[in-house]
Amino acid sequence: MLRTRIRHFVENLSGLHIFRVPPRGTDFFYDLERHIPDLHINTVFDVGANVGQSTIRFLKAFPDAKIRAFEPVSRNYAQLRQAVGNNVRVITYNMGLGAEAGTAKMSLDGGPAMSRIVADEDSTPRENVEEVEITRLDSFCARDRVDHIDFLKIDTEGHDLEVLKGAAGLLERSAIDLIRVEAGINQHNSWHVPLEEFVSFLRSYGYDLFAFTEQHPRYGEGTPFLYRADAVFLSARWGAKPA
Repeated sequence: MLRTRIRHFVENLSGLHIFRVPPRGTDFFYDLERHIPDLHINTVFDVGANVGQSTIRFLKAFPDAKIRAFEPVSRNYAQLRQAVGNNVRVITYNMGLGAEAGTAKMSLDGGPAMSRIVADEDSTPRENVEEVEITRLDSFCARDRVDHIDFLKIDTEGHDLEVLKGAAGLLERSAIDLIRVEAGINQHNSWHVPLEEFVSFLRSYGYDLFAFTEQHPRYGEGTPFLYRADAVFLSARWGAKPA
């Protein structure tokens, strides 16, 4: 076909690939629109909002959504507040979420995107650690009268499964439609929770994989193996709907 020949010519000339429909996994928001068109995102929880990168993306992608953004590290939270300004669709919280309420120590080494919870016996110097407030997602939603979450994004640098454990009540009644976590794919990845643990935990509540996005090798090592990716899980109540 002439159209195909033209496409091949342009691809060879530009070095780019042209797709009529983006391959699944290359555009998360398009995947939602195409494969779950009846899922309307009105309530977003951005857990591990950092300095507001994901919150800003969600504001653009989900124009009707109200976003609750959680960031426990004070310096990151200040930048998050600055990024969202006075946008009435965003509520920010200077706290973390986990399996149990209390406090935790967070390492400040490695820049804002690398902040993570560390064990008490960790040798990180005291000046590079901040004590932060932790609450359970179940408790937070009960307190704020949030009955349902359309989209829960978690990016807490290896703490994602603990956040989910604190949402057991919500998961039990399928009160979260879509869950996106950062998963370790490679056997040598000790930073992120292995994908297998997420699959085992969430399947026990009727959730299953919807998509992978943000796939990355380990930087600087030149290996072809996948190191981490964002795994997206969908509630079973959507599973019977045709793709």
